Amino acid sequence: MAKKYELYPDGCSDMRAHVVVTSYEGPVEDHSKQFFKRIKWAGMIVDEGQRLKNDENLLYVALKAMKVPFQVLLTGWSIPF
Repeated sequence: MAKKYELYPDGCSDMRAHVVVTSYEGPVEDHSKQFFKRIKWAGMIVDEGQRLKNDENLLYVALKAMKVPFQVLLTGWSIPF
């Protein structure tokens, strides 16, 4: 629904969004995986990057399949000052 009415309103062919926020399931689900791979992304920021613990993780594999010029992983880990 968001894809039809928010990202590509009125049947336009180019995306009408500067930022796309999705759940972890979005890039992994078969239905939306191809959508995420087709987009020419400017960058990617992944919150809770610690969830990508190994290169066999489904989310890790899905994110690596996307062509993105830069990626930032945010984690909940902090170092006390």
